[in-house]
Parts: sequence; C-alpha cells; structure tokens
Amino acid sequence: MPIEKEGTSEASIQYRNQRPALPREAAAFRTFAQDKDRVLLLRPQKSRIYFMRQVFDDPLSLSGKTVRRLGLMRTLQIGLSYLQARLFPRRPESTLEDFLIDRFGKRLFLLFFKSYTEKVWGVPCNEISAVWGVQRIKGLSLKSAVTHFFKSLFHRKSRESVDIKQKGTDTSLIEQFLYPKYGPGQLWEEVARLTVQSGGEVRLKCQAVALNVAPGPDGAQRIASVQVRDSQNETHTLRADYVFSTMPIQHLLRRMNTPIASEISTIAEGLVYRGFITVDLLVDRLLLQEEDGSPIKDNWI
Repeated sequence: MPIEKEGTSEASIQYRNQRPALPREAAAFRTFAQDKDRVLLLRPQKSRIYFMRQVFDDPLSLSGKTVRRLGLMRTLQIGLSYLQARLFPRRPESTLEDFLIDRFGKRLFLLFFKSYTEKVWGVPCNEISAVWGVQRIKGLSLKSAVTHFFKSLFHRKSRESVDIKQKGTDTSLIEQFLYPKYGPGQLWEEVARLTVQSGGEVRLKCQAVALNVAPGPDGAQRIASVQVRDSQNETHTLRADYVFSTMPIQHLLRRMNTPIASEISTIAEGLVYRGFITVDLLVDRLLLQEEDGSPIKDNWI
C-alpha cells in the first residue's frame, strides 16, 4: 500500500535489517490512485508509562520532567542501583530478571518492569529465560535510552524531514511508524483482494484438520496437501506447493500424518501460549490530558 505523504516519489522503511522501497508512482500502485482510503499513514510513535497518577516517557528519558515526577530521592536511588548493577552484574544471566536488572538496575526493575511483564505474560520474571529478553528487548538499556535522548536534542528535525528508515534505531526507541488508515485488518483485506485479482482463492471459515506428508521429488518429506473442513462440515483436500502455518506449534504437529520424534513432540507440547484479549472502551472524556489540556495523543500507555 502506498504512503499518504506528499514529496518524493519513493520512500523506504527498515524492519529487521530489511529496507524495502515503497515507490509511490510505480505501476503496481496505480490502482490506488482513485482510492484515497487504501493508504498507509505515517504516524508519530508516542508510548508512555502511567505511574503514580502521572505519565512518564516510555522508555524513560533523562529529563527535568522525569526527575520532577519521580522525585529527587527516587531518581538518585535509581541511579545508584544502576551503577551497582553495572559494577556487579549478575552472572550468568539465566533469567529475564537477571537480564533486566543488569541493564536497568534493581530499583527500576521493581518500579516499572517486574509487575508489567508478569501481568502480560502470567509468568514470574525469574522463571522466564534471559534469551527472551535478548529477543524482545534487544539492545535497549538505561544507557541506550539516555544516549538516544541526548542525540535527539542535537539532531531534532521536523516530522517531514525525519528519515523513516530510522536505521540503527532500537525497536523500542522508534519515533514513527507506518499504519493502515483503517487499522491492521485493512492490510489483510488488501492481501485477499490482490490474491483474488491475481487468480487466487481465499477460503474463509475453514479449519485445517490434517497435513498430509509425502516424499517430494528430491525424496525429502514435505507437506503435499492439506485437509480442510468448511463451515458446512464438509472436508476438502487441497494440494499444496507451499504451506504457511500460524497455528500453535503443538496443533501443527498433531495434525501431521507422519511420526514425530519424541523429543520434538515433548518440546512442542510443553510450549506455553498466552491469550491476548482486547477490550475497547469508547469514552467521552479523560481526566488524563496533555499539559496544555488537550486530549492525550498516545498510541499505547
């Protein structure tokens, strides 16, 4: 989908070290010319922490506002705790608790990270592997957050001139992002439309009940077809060159009609999944406001 933004004829973004070009005038995007709603919006990223009935930058930034809201004594405790963590790091880093304390200090971990993480995942931080922290939080630390803050002071640009590639910026520090005009579902509606337009077929309200494994041309085992049950409870077999699965891994293995190594099956059955439920509330007013009295502009609190 093209970007709803005036200016040059090409732009690009960066995600996981990939930089796809997004040409606005290419032939592939001319079908959007008559539909102004089928676009990606460039939006500022604003995420904050609600703590002690006040909002703080997320990730925390070193600013006078942060110090005033935390209080001088609490700020000093956080600083001393961080220094202690740097001088006496936890080794080995075996749990997420070790990982976070080494990067933010114990005081900040107890204030902000521990309860939030455990509410989201339902697992104590000292029972989550440190590897999870490496994947989820990557290079973010108190040091990187402070460094990012000072860089932004000396390299402040207007929204129009900011490089949306944000090369080298940690995911948690990204300041803007692309978003479909009518939400993430619009992307998949567009994928479905283009699939049908290209001669493909989209089947809704169907369930994959079996994956039939057979030797391929090279003799290696591969998924040759998928059995699908539709809303009328009728089963169909669909031949497949490629299969992409988004179901939980244990469900995937259970549906394969081939023997699974016991150690692989044991690992799959032991994986823990967390249900994510969104509750939308439409409110006519909020006590929480920006400093000038306008409605809050956060993407996430």
